[in-house]
Amino acid sequence: MIRSSHIVVLVVALLLPLLEAKAACTGSSPNWTSTPDQASVQSCVNSASNGDIITLSAGSATYSSTVTISKGLTIQVASGQTVTLTSSNATSPPFFTVKGTGSNFVHISGNNGASPDNCKTDGSTCGLVLNRSNDSSFNSSAILIMGPVLSFRIDHVKGNKGDSFLYSNNDSSATGEIHGVIDHSYLINYGRTYFAQNQMSTDNTYGSSCPGGTNGGTSWHNFLGHQTSYAGTGNLIYFEDNQINWTAAPASPGQGAFYSQYGGMVVIRYNIIGGWSEEITDEGDAPACGAVYYEVYNNTITENCGLTGFNCEGKIFDIRSGNGLYHDNAFITKDPAGTSTPATLINYPNGAHVAGHDPNNIYWWNNTWDRGSGALACQSDSNPSGPVCVNVDGTSQAPVPTRVIGAASGCSGGACFYLRPPTTSGDVFFGYTPYTYPHPLLGNTVTQVSPPSKLTATVQ
Repeated sequence: MIRSSHIVVLVVALLLPLLEAKAACTGSSPNWTSTPDQASVQSCVNSASNGDIITLSAGSATYSSTVTISKGLTIQVASGQTVTLTSSNATSPPFFTVKGTGSNFVHISGNNGASPDNCKTDGSTCGLVLNRSNDSSFNSSAILIMGPVLSFRIDHVKGNKGDSFLYSNNDSSATGEIHGVIDHSYLINYGRTYFAQNQMSTDNTYGSSCPGGTNGGTSWHNFLGHQTSYAGTGNLIYFEDNQINWTAAPASPGQGAFYSQYGGMVVIRYNIIGGWSEEITDEGDAPACGAVYYEVYNNTITENCGLTGFNCEGKIFDIRSGNGLYHDNAFITKDPAGTSTPATLINYPNGAHVAGHDPNNIYWWNNTWDRGSGALACQSDSNPSGPVCVNVDGTSQAPVPTRVIGAASGCSGGACFYLRPPTTSGDVFFGYTPYTYPHPLLGNTVTQVSPPSKLTATVQ
């Protein structure tokens, strides 16, 4: 005779494997399989070795804590499957935190082999979906990367809402730079898709007239005088072949596709960007050291004033600090008033700008502007009759950004911009050519990015 208590034990014993199968990390080095929940993914990460692959099975999970990655790993979605992760609240931690992996390659991929690959087109085939709530407190990201992280790739992700898709080095505990690429992703409805920061405080000199290393001074010091160590190289974060868009107004105050402060640097190329305005914003408000460097080319960027609650700013780029190379972009204005201009240069007003961190060495060439009647080549030294695509804000403090015409070198005030490429021998970016496209990290063979020099207090 079987007692009822024995039946209960037997049923539990039979169900236990099924229950465990819902949340588990299985496998061994170099290949692991995990259910999507945070605890199981973290378990696989903890057990894995550098170079291992963790495959996420189909499903969904709610995250209230982050998966911390401190070794070189690939986290990928299973072929033909979709994984959907949702944050438990607007300000919960990132889904993934990558920290201190050095030159070890880190790959987070939603590439599930879909054909056709429409991930960046409309998000329909992205294998990894990261959903957050709107956050008006500037306190949430989908992914956080803290250097040194010198080789990473994030691809085929549909990211939706939150303050930012990516934060980089947003704390002085970072001890090195971040290099890698975000590609073939569909990123929508963020307050700031990428908050470009580089707040590491490993250098006691902090850069020219900068209040402190934790506000981006180390990044400025590494960059000034070494521009060619970054421009046209792999020593930066690349946003490449993505669509960045808004289908609804983000949480107020939203600040555009790319927002940079505290020593931020970024390359933005071959993306489709649109939905509202502004799309790129630099800030230099005290005591922040401002954005260091933008390299923006071969993008299609549309200003759309149609979202309820947001008005056109009268500019697509709001450049308030740093150096920059802007070329071969197509700008489209959908401004009923017809008052927008693609780019405005401004030294931050009201006593808030940092001396020496004004917009400087800004080069602008081969861009077009469509104001509703077809694309026209922007004004340049060689095309003086084209539409004026770069202007200087009337509220700028001295030194007011000054245009350098022709091959002349230098300008009064030390805040210079040029409507031509850097082809004169005296140009800071003389000899510049864009970095390899597609980015080498998109290839089948992992290309380790060599650690850059000039990261520590031994510089100069």
